[in-house]
Amino acid sequence: MLGRLLDQRVPPPSELCSGLSSELDALVLRGLDRDPERRFDSARAMARELESLVRPATPAEVGEWVLSLASATLAHRREKLRRIEREPD
Repeated sequence: MLGRLLDQRVPPPSELCSGLSSELDALVLRGLDRDPERRFDSARAMARELESLVRPATPAEVGEWVLSLASATLAHRREKLRRIEREPD
């Protein structure tokens, strides 16, 4: 299984999610290259190039995304806090 993982072709992101650019494909595949010499020198270098291709999400967009994933959990925690705050000392 490990051998298959190491030898298996890595598909470009556009094969999994249509509409992505060839530039983004190239960036991701470079970041995942098995040869360290062909990868980015650092995560910062990759992030800079990524930001030049794709606009970073705004804080409001990140907040909306978090709510879309965790709204039930957050509501449950809010209710727990309300109950704790209402309890007499």
